[in-house]
Amino acid sequence: DLLRLQAFTLTAHPMVVLIDFGSFILQPLDEILQSMVLSPSTIAYSKTYAPIGEVATGYNNGADMGCVVIKPSLTELDSILTVYKTAAYDPVLGWDSSGVGSFPGAMGSSGILSYYYGAYRETLGGNEGGTRRLSAVPAAPIILDECLYSDSASDDIYGNLDATGNCRNGEP
Repeated sequence: DLLRLQAFTLTAHPMVVLIDFGSFILQPLDEILQSMVLSPSTIAYSKTYAPIGEVATGYNNGADMGCVVIKPSLTELDSILTVYKTAAYDPVLGWDSSGVGSFPGAMGSSGILSYYYGAYRETLGGNEGGTRRLSAVPAAPIILDECLYSDSASDDIYGNLDATGNCRNGEP
């Protein structure tokens, strides 16, 4: 699962698009690629849906690895791997007791990317508590609309839409 992170090593390319074998590209990715060109972000992904019966908090839903766009960077990969090697993971409390971790894939690339670009990044920004492991705060990720760029846990009949045609993330 962590093999996906090796996409950060493909520095001969301006961007790398990772697509899961079960994903289909039904329209051009120009909008995402253009956003990445104009942004300091090194990654774009959608979030998975929260576990059934829970409200998505940003901590209980991970990075959906079905469609990920990365700007390769050895420095960024080194930073992610440093955090992966030094952050404690608890199945109940998540990465470094941040709460990021109660979803499928939490111990793999989905979990570490969600923690690194989420709770860990926010902690670095405020330098609150704990030991600062990195010298620079990573840029915020571009979060893609899960109704357009994800099919994680989609319904067989309606896909990512509910029976009324609204996205299942609760947004119209």
